[in-house]
Amino acid sequence: MLIEQTVIREVYIQLPTNEFDSTPISDVRFVPLEAITQYDFSEKFMELACKGFPDSGSYQGHKSNIGL
Repeated sequence: MLIEQTVIREVYIQLPTNEFDSTPISDVRFVPLEAITQYDFSEKFMELACKGFPDSGSYQGHKSNIGL
């Protein structure tokens, strides 16, 4: 007997409080990584994201070092 099972998940996104950042977040969207430069992310950050953030877990210094 073949039983088909469908799982539907709802994803909820909660905006952060911005209490520790000087650039408030006002909107959240899912976009392809290749398109994030259209949302003011740097080319360097896009490249790192597309590569799966190599060297993650090790200290990278100031956030500008990863293109933020």
